[in-house]
Amino acid sequence: MGLYLSAPPAEETHWVQCHGRRCLAIVDKNGKWKCFATGQELIDVVKVPAT
Repeated sequence: MGLYLSAPPAEETHWVQCHGRRCLAIVDKNGKWKCFATGQELIDVVKVPAT
């Protein structure tokens, strides 16, 4: 997950790179990435750009 050794803090929004696209996402309290707009789990997060 990019520069993080573990998931970033829950409920903070981050731009993430998935295969072929970027989207605004959050990490839920279970450590799973979810699309901010739809709430769907993102299973193909490949990079969290440094802010």
